[in-house]
Amino acid sequence: MRSRLRARSATAFVSLIALVGHAQAPGENAQELRVSWNVHTAASPRPRGEVRREDRIDSLAILERRRDVAFPPLQRRPQVSSDQIVVTAVDGAGIEKGRTILPDPRIIRAEVPDATGKIHGTVLFRPHVEFLVTLPEDPAIRELRIHEPRWNGRAFVLEFVGAVDLE
Repeated sequence: MRSRLRARSATAFVSLIALVGHAQAPGENAQELRVSWNVHTAASPRPRGEVRREDRIDSLAILERRRDVAFPPLQRRPQVSSDQIVVTAVDGAGIEKGRTILPDPRIIRAEVPDATGKIHGTVLFRPHVEFLVTLPEDPAIRELRIHEPRWNGRAFVLEFVGAVDLE
């Protein structure tokens, strides 16, 4: 199972994506994958250590794969937001076999005091995380694709982060 890194580019999807993912049949089994996601920054001569999106390098790897697990309950009315990720499972021809929305595992919400002692809410991103994703137990699934939803002012656009081969 190797990670393929690709250029970060936006893929247009509408904001109200039907992300139910996989409509499971009664008694159908699933597989659970533990994924490692590491975000590195390329060396750049930017002032004050500023990191831009184009400087990011994401590496993904499958750490564990469990088969024959039960499906979690389906999401009722799934909608994307900027604090989530979208994981898509595709077959060898690139045809989507399942999709799910997960909370972004990199996000940590914190309240920190400023110089005067006043507390402010902030969002921090962990550079190294692991998360679980449950997908259909479909032998045709060959790759996981990770996307980050980004608001473009009118709709959410899914920006490709990276992919992991399951073979």
